[in-house]
Amino acid sequence: MIAILYKASLIIGIAWSSYHTCTGTLIDLSMFFDMLCAKELKMDEVEQIKAQIFITLRKLEKTSPLVFFDIMLHLSIHLVLEAKIGGPV
Repeated sequence: MIAILYKASLIIGIAWSSYHTCTGTLIDLSMFFDMLCAKELKMDEVEQIKAQIFITLRKLEKTSPLVFFDIMLHLSIHLVLEAKIGGPV
């Protein structure tokens, strides 16, 4: 449910964004949720996703206002760990 809401908000954010770096970062975040919410989840992809989300969130911190960051965005890091333990989201 959270991933669906983030994907919807990312589409709106991309539509309103005029900065190339911000748009690319939002697309990276959207791809993160696509890979995390796939029906089949491979463990090597999980490690790749985990490394990618740290870089993506760091890019978002550089280009977005701090108001954008709340605890829900930080929980995307923990979603990777939960997917690793429990399987696909």
